[in-house]
Parts: sequence; structure tokens; C-alpha cells
Amino acid sequence: MPTIVLNGPVRLRGSVAVHGSKNAALPALAASLLTTAPLQLQNVPPLQDVQQMLAALEEIGVEIQTDPASSALTLSTASLLELEPNPERIRKMRASFLLLAPLLWRHGRVALPLPGGCTIGPRPVDLHLKGLAALGADVRQQPTTIRVSLPLGGLRGTEIALPYPSVGATEQLLLAAVRASGQTIIRGAAMEPEVVALLTLLRSMGAAIERDMDTLVIDGTPHLRGASHIIPPDRIEAGTFLLAAPATGGEFTVCGAPVSELDAVVEVLRTLGCCVSFSDSDISVAAPETIRSLRTEARPFPGFPTDLQPILVASLAAAEGESVVRDSVFPERFGYVSELNKLGADIIVHRSSAAIPGRRHLTGCAVTARDLRAGAALVIAGLSATGITTILEPHHIDRGYAALEAKFASLGATIERKP
Repeated sequence: MPTIVLNGPVRLRGSVAVHGSKNAALPALAASLLTTAPLQLQNVPPLQDVQQMLAALEEIGVEIQTDPASSALTLSTASLLELEPNPERIRKMRASFLLLAPLLWRHGRVALPLPGGCTIGPRPVDLHLKGLAALGADVRQQPTTIRVSLPLGGLRGTEIALPYPSVGATEQLLLAAVRASGQTIIRGAAMEPEVVALLTLLRSMGAAIERDMDTLVIDGTPHLRGASHIIPPDRIEAGTFLLAAPATGGEFTVCGAPVSELDAVVEVLRTLGCCVSFSDSDISVAAPETIRSLRTEARPFPGFPTDLQPILVASLAAAEGESVVRDSVFPERFGYVSELNKLGADIIVHRSSAAIPGRRHLTGCAVTARDLRAGAALVIAGLSATGITTILEPHHIDRGYAALEAKFASLGATIERKP
């Protein structure tokens, strides 16, 4: 069984570069089905989730050419097969559910299993389905499968008010509305940078989309063209490395970071007592000898990201005093805490909050990565713990971080993957 083994503690030093964004790449891959012309994507990250999505697309007839030297892909969908994606791939990865709207346009009907992904609490797809139904689709939900078909004449533009700014539902409805007839207005849309990246791609393909705060106005078009699009850098990967600084007393630079998207992370770092400076797309962080405690909440963008909540909690174990971190996006996203407590963190979870007592000296032991971001949190904790930490089931980490061990090793960590 593969494991990641760390020997700590370590003070990280040096510089590290960020890959392209996983959460921006996956919707872009789904968007390739909306045109029969080639779509070129650059800066595509070499991640397990991306490979799963590419495999699903290849199985239904998408031709994919790769250029490893530039991390570029060219996707050609002109000869798409009348097939549905492998249900096992869909169950493994939540973002694969974004294939629903594009395949509905291509085939007129589609059946997909309920999506999988990380076990971080309830993540219903009801907003996806209600939105598609409002556009005129016939939606039938069975215990394990969603079946959707187009009405005569196709989808029709309408006004949709999302009760919550769901990233996945916003992306799904964008992918549907650009090929609907007439105008669609989405109110209460999510405005995460990954949604904005999808807007940028769809516009380059010829879609007519206007944005006013959290309202999107989409005029459907019968034709979308091919395009060339650069996947933006991964703000969650950048934030993960930045939050490793206070955990380890580190001083280093994160290169190629999406600086404008990390204001909430920088605010947290400065509250902890870190010195943060900028140079173009590079962010340098230097941690104090002892970090301060804080109270904060994970919220939709531009708030502190829920995907960084576990990493922040791990970083606060040695803070001077008690910290409290609440998650209003995924209130049940604290299943990983039991693993941090094996290292000696003594965190107490109450409903949607975690109380981190601070002043804890972690001690290495065997822990299990139960999901993607929880796995990254355990790496951060292991870097600050005394002795050897062994992380079981590291394949979860591979879903969202490329070469994580090599990157931390370049900062001075003693970390390796064992078969």
C-alpha cells in the first residue's frame, strides 16, 4: 500500500511554483463538448482528477492531442460517439457531473449516475437539476441515476434565482444556457475565480455573457467556435503552500500565484503574524517564531476558501492560544479532525466549527488521508510534527496536487512516497 512518509519538524525555505487550477480545468474540459471545432487548453495540471475526466471524454469519442512540454491539450469532438460516460468514472469525481449539460445538447438525452468526490458532507445536485428543469429539460431522478432529455425545440432561456451561490450549479447552468434559445438570467450566481475562468473561455468560444455582480445574463447561440484558453494558476494549491509557512515557521516564495484571488488568505496570514510581500505573480511569506490565534470562517469567494479550511486548522495547532474556525460552505467538513488529533492537536468539533486549543507540539504517527484537502492538511501537520508521520491512502492527495512531495522537498522537507 503506497504511503507518504515525513520526518519533522522542518522550517521550509526557498521557492515553489504553482500548477494550473484543477477547479478551472475540469469545467473547461466539459465545455469542449459544446463545439465541434477543436479547443486548445494550456497550463492543464497533471492531476488524477484531470486524467479521469480526459479518460471519460476519450471513451465517448473525443480525440485528445497532448503536448507535455507546454502542458497543452487539444480536444476535438467532431466525431463524438452516441455513448454515455463510464458510470464508474462519474462516481469517482464530482466535477464529471458537469458533462451533463454539454452531453444533453449533443445527444438530446443523457443518463449519469450521482457524482462522487470527497466525503465532506452533503453536496446535493438539486440546484443543477432544478435549473435544467427551469430551462425546459425533462429531469427524472432515480435512486442512483439522473436521466435528462431535451424538450422539442431544445432548451429555452429563462430567469433562475439560485438560493445559494453554488459553484457547480452555476457552471452547469452556464454550460446549458449558452446553447439554449433566447436569454437566460442567473441571479445569485457563484463568482469564484474558477467560474470567472469558465466565463472567459465561453466568451472566447463566441458565447454572449454579461456579468453584473452576482447576476449573469446569457444570450444563447446556435454556434460556438473553437478557441485557445490558458488555465489560470491554482489558488488552492498556492494557499496550501502559503499556510504551510505558519505551521513550520517557514520563509519562502510561492511563484506564479493568482495574487488577486488570495486576499482572504493573505489577511489570515497577517492576522497570524506573518510578513507577506508581493512581486508580480510571486508571494513571499515569512512566519514569526510564534503565530497568533484567530477566529475566522470559510465562506464563498471572496471569503476564505472552504478548500483551505482543513489546511488552516492544521496550521493553527501551535498557535499562541485558542483559535476557532467555522465553515459555512460545508459545515460537516471536519471529518479529518480525528486524524489530526492522533498527532496531538486536541481539536474539538462542535457543529460547524472547530476549536483548536493551540500550544500543541505534534508528534508523528500513522494517519489516513480521507479526502483531498484533508490529505494536504495531514502533510502540513506532519511537516510541523516531531518524528515520523506516515500518511495512508495518499491517492486522495493526487486528485488535486501534482508532485506535492517533490515541491515540499524542494523547500527542505524530508518527505517521500513509498510503494
